[in-house]
This record gives sequence, C-alpha cells and structure tokens, in this order.
Amino acid sequence: MRGETLYIGFDEAGHASDNILKGEVVVAFYSLDANDASPLPFRRNRKSRDAQAHLIMAQNNYFFTTIPADKSKQREANLVLVAPLLLDKCISEVQLTGARISQFGVYFDGANYDFCAEALYEDMSANFPSMPCIAIQHFKKNNNRRNLRLNAFVKCPRVVYCADQRAHVLYSASHELEGYDKYIPLPEGYIERRIFELEKIARGAFTQSNPQSSKERLFYRKPFPSH
Repeated sequence: MRGETLYIGFDEAGHASDNILKGEVVVAFYSLDANDASPLPFRRNRKSRDAQAHLIMAQNNYFFTTIPADKSKQREANLVLVAPLLLDKCISEVQLTGARISQFGVYFDGANYDFCAEALYEDMSANFPSMPCIAIQHFKKNNNRRNLRLNAFVKCPRVVYCADQRAHVLYSASHELEGYDKYIPLPEGYIERRIFELEKIARGAFTQSNPQSSKERLFYRKPFPSH
C-alpha cells in the first residue's frame, strides 16, 4: 500500500529584530494536499481577507520553535538548521491520525545562500533515512514595498504562506510563547550540532567537486560562525 506525501512549509519572523526575549520565531506548517505545495499568488497585506482566511487555516497544522536573538542573527540558514526538529514533530503528529507518510517535501521562505541542493538532500536523508525527501525548494519574497500596487502579491506555496502568517502572529504576541502546545523547545546545544552537521556535509560536497569551477564552488560558500 502506497503511503501519502507530507508537504511542509517553513518561514520565520524576527530574524532582524533586537527583541532579546523572543529571538526569532520559526514555524513549520504541514499539509497532505499536493496543491498546497504549488506556488500561487497571495496577498501581502496581512489584514486582507485572503490572509485572514489562511491564518485560520494555519491554526492547527503547525509547530514552531524560537532561536535566541544572539544566535539567530549570525547566519542566513536558520530555517534549514531547525528544519529536522520541526519536521520530525510534524510527521509524528500526522501519523497519529492514522495517515501513512511515505515521503515528504520541504519548502523554505528565502533564497538558499549557504548550501547547494545536493547538500540539503543529503542532510534530510541523514535525519530521515527511512523516508525520502522528494523536494527542497526556496521561495524568496519580493521585499520592495515602495509600490504596493505593483508588489501587492507574493508568490509561494500555500504551506509557506500559512507559515508566514502564523509566524507573524506568534512574534507579535504580547505573552510568552513557551506555553503554547505547538511550541517545540530547542534542545541544549542543538544549533551548534546542526552547524557542525551541515558544515561537514557541505565540505564533503565541496571537496568532491572540481575546485577550478566557480559554479561548483557554490557547494560550500562560507563557514558559519560557531557562536
């Protein structure tokens, strides 16, 4: 019997903020509907009917964590760093409903500045050896807001848009986030271990490539600071 595919979108809020108490909020929103993984235009205005409808949709099918402010600003790939932690919880939650998940796809907000796709696939295979990852895609929003008539929409999968909506609400909350039942705390030393894992994979991809080729050198662009 063939299992189902789980689609998970990732987005964050507060990456560039100085909010020491909240840090960066990272949300993973999941869906079993393949249509939710297809890029579509969504209204940028979070007060629009479209945005509010998706915020309601995102009330249950998500989990989130927070990255301390002193760690979150040091790198671009925070979504990639915490993805396995939230992915594992999303998969487990769906399986509790009786669904048989046989594979998954992940969809990140933002450009992939740090790692090639091959390195990310290898990372997913290492964390989920019995469940293949069929897609890793990045969607960079157009942040030019000077002309809202021209930039009224963002194009991304629904799972990313719902993650964006929920991350904004969580970051804007006036109370502590640790009390939410959807909150997944970062284990001690988790960020440092993930940096080590990803750098090891990226270095392997880099050394196996042709160092003469500038295109190949994108396998490993820059080291992450360890603290």
